[in-house]
Amino acid sequence: LQNGVTNNISATSISLLNPSDVEVDSLNNKLYVYDQGNHRVLVYNLNGNDTLVDSTADFVLGQESLDTFVNCGDLGVTSSNFCGGGLAIDPDTQTLFVTDSERNRILLFDVTSISNGESAFGVIGQVNFTDTTLAAPPTQSSVRSTNIDYDSENNRIFVSDYLDSRVLVMDYDKDTFVDGQNFDLVLGPNDFVTSGNCSVVDAFN
Repeated sequence: LQNGVTNNISATSISLLNPSDVEVDSLNNKLYVYDQGNHRVLVYNLNGNDTLVDSTADFVLGQESLDTFVNCGDLGVTSSNFCGGGLAIDPDTQTLFVTDSERNRILLFDVTSISNGESAFGVIGQVNFTDTTLAAPPTQSSVRSTNIDYDSENNRIFVSDYLDSRVLVMDYDKDTFVDGQNFDLVLGPNDFVTSGNCSVVDAFN
């Protein structure tokens, strides 16, 4: 990030351990860092030109406070914690997508107003916040992902489902989103219930 931010096994407001992804929200002047080794996302306020105000994180998701660390296996499966993956941001609705690859899900956080350790408001890949089941064979709603991206022009989520050798796409509307929502498009396999080939099934139309 800049001088003063360290790689450290102790979780603090200035430490990172094996960060795996970064997202800049230029519309709302925030930086999100997936601090994978500490099972958390750090949030930094930015100046109007997207430079850091300082090297101290302002908020944390996934842990109760900036100075707390609970190992992933001891956290339990809830709406507020996650274990490994990546990030995407929808700046218009201020939805932060956090992949939780070990639980076969993606959590959706409302970051309009952030509080430390806040709960997600939605989940992709599961129908609730306590299930972790990975469908076999895959389905139109199942996912195991570490990489995710968001197309803010067309309001679409792109997710790499590495276990089933496919890429999944969802048309996202915050107002109508439901937990466990189906994806709309699959790249790789011939349909949503088989693993990767080389064709496209389009469910947008």
